Amino acid sequence: MKRIISLLLTLIVLFASVCTAFAELIPPIEYTVTEDGVITEYFGEGYVNVPAVIGDTEIQKIGDMVFFDLGIEAVYMEEGIKEIGTSAFEGSNIRTVDIPGSVHTIGKSAFMNCDSLSYVHIHSTDGNVLFKPDAFYNTPHISLNIYCTADAEVLKEKFALAKGDDNFDIVVGHRGMADGIEQVGKAEFPISRCIDCGYFTLSFPGIMGHPFTDVDNAAWYAEAVDAAYNTGIINGKTENTFEPDATMTCSEAAKIAASIHALKNGNNVSKPESDAWYVPFVDYCYNYEIFEEHIEFDWNAPITRAQMAYMFSRADASCDYINDVPFIDIPDVEETTTFAYEILDLYDKGIAVGDESMSFHPDDNIKRSEAAAIISRILFYDMRIELAKG
Repeated sequence: MKRIISLLLTLIVLFASVCTAFAELIPPIEYTVTEDGVITEYFGEGYVNVPAVIGDTEIQKIGDMVFFDLGIEAVYMEEGIKEIGTSAFEGSNIRTVDIPGSVHTIGKSAFMNCDSLSYVHIHSTDGNVLFKPDAFYNTPHISLNIYCTADAEVLKEKFALAKGDDNFDIVVGHRGMADGIEQVGKAEFPISRCIDCGYFTLSFPGIMGHPFTDVDNAAWYAEAVDAAYNTGIINGKTENTFEPDATMTCSEAAKIAASIHALKNGNNVSKPESDAWYVPFVDYCYNYEIFEEHIEFDWNAPITRAQMAYMFSRADASCDYINDVPFIDIPDVEETTTFAYEILDLYDKGIAVGDESMSFHPDDNIKRSEAAAIISRILFYDMRIELAKG
């Protein structure tokens, strides 16, 4: 599976805007409906709104082959519809579809051979939807949007079977976010927290202050150091020095990876039971599968930029993507580069940007100032960088 990712904007806003767009764009349409609420024919094209009530009849089902091979582009179904029939949209030109939470069954071959389908929004809050065989068979890459209250792993398995491959991403969204101010680390930050699952995003309010005499507020990394320090993720080398040009060891990076993951997931790192200070952080990373069992590091050695990308990317599995960077845009990284996909993940999230040519320098050691920049962009979405395409 490519990746499970998390939207920062709430899906309720997205879906509301989609509904508004449909209301403005769709001309009057006609259906043939049975008395027990099954749509059997559709006359129209383009943007389709499937109403929950037609005349005096409550719609229960979109019947078999209703939109088969039609030139429709997008479909919004109103809440109340319970079933999508066999081959209902098979072979159509549909690009995006909104499936309401009331739908419990998506029929056999319902969206099979839809060559343009790229976005599927499932509004079910628990994800308890039955996909019948080949429901999405032979479709291209799809972004499957679900709510955080649904079981993403279960839906991933069900959708893979219905699609016949793993050529899709799951985007986890949130129905509502509550804004407030909370203590995080050493300071208080504006925070937006999901009312359902507790997922949160922080906003950076500007430089809050730090004790480091060797970090000039005019330096390119000043805000990053301030943000990373005040969240409690990274400290100075001494009480008053940060040493921005110093390198970082693998053990120091492991502590940061564990601390980021613990902060974002409401966990704690156990106190050390060993002479080596970094053991509880390393154990945390292996226990939560931030580090894979077969991956080992020399904990006292300086960490490379590629190794850092591996640790930090996997510590931040919940963030969403603002870029779509192909390997060809990163001159010194290709698919066979060690930890290539973790490096690409950071570019796609707007967390890593490389140098002026977008080169990443994967084998170089990372400076503490550069690590602070990565940390700040992981924690603060508004500090991420959107990259130009091409």
